[in-house]
Amino acid sequence: MSSQSLWQQLSNDIATGVRTAASSLVRIGVPAGRPATGLILAPDLVIAADHAVAVDDDLEIARDGQRAQATVVGRDPVVDLAVLRASGLDGAPLTLAEGLPQIGEIVVGVWRDWRGGLASASSLVAGLPGPIRVGRGTSLDALIRTTLLPARGMSGGALLSASGQVTGVLTVGLGRGTVVALPAETVRRAVDELQAHGRIRRGYVGVALQRVRLPASQRIDQGQRTVLLVVGVEEKGPAAHAEIQVGDLIVGCEGERLSDVEDLQAALRADRVGQPIALDLLRGGSALRVTVIVGERGRRAA
Repeated sequence: MSSQSLWQQLSNDIATGVRTAASSLVRIGVPAGRPATGLILAPDLVIAADHAVAVDDDLEIARDGQRAQATVVGRDPVVDLAVLRASGLDGAPLTLAEGLPQIGEIVVGVWRDWRGGLASASSLVAGLPGPIRVGRGTSLDALIRTTLLPARGMSGGALLSASGQVTGVLTVGLGRGTVVALPAETVRRAVDELQAHGRIRRGYVGVALQRVRLPASQRIDQGQRTVLLVVGVEEKGPAAHAEIQVGDLIVGCEGERLSDVEDLQAALRADRVGQPIALDLLRGGSALRVTVIVGERGRRAA
């Protein structure tokens, strides 16, 4: 097959993917705000960029002449996602891809413009930076950096692979003026949490930490060169109840070694909120294990 034929085939495949995705893209009318793009993820479920949907009620979903009312059932400004509930949508739900795209891969952004028309632009996957700290105690495993230029209505749109799979959800809210996409797997986990709880729960143990180098003489695992020094303990927090002290060295969680603060943050995932976890410590050169009940960041016990 000639190179011209290959490019033509690729072009046809991309155009087909865009047309297919169009049936799942909606325009979200926001009272006293600019319209946004949403993706139909289930017959009554739409996802959008949190920053683009400023209110929870009186939202209007429109696609190809169809209109439906929607309300926000969950949102999280940290990952810039909102989940909307709407009825009467007959668009085909989009399927989120598995895994991350490759750097250099051709991708296509698809969204609804401010009039509700379909818009698209091609891009390359310019990078996959991560882990990225996006808020206090919150890191994303990765973001998909694109070469797209910001456009009105783009946030909440789909980032498609050349084969038409949804590899991510577009946002300018996390890109500091550039267009990035939340990876499909991140979106999947976030949507599950937002549907179940109306928010994304984030675990915390109530300590301030500093990454320090551990002397070889104190290492239990000779491959672990850095640990977490406790430099502060929140009064009446989970760590205080477990009698963790300033000066303790946290070396592991649930049997897995911790070498950076991000390692502990990753261990404090949503499904561990309210559950006990085992932290391995060094205190005065002696090893000990304590059990901590994981709290929820932003929610304090009375």
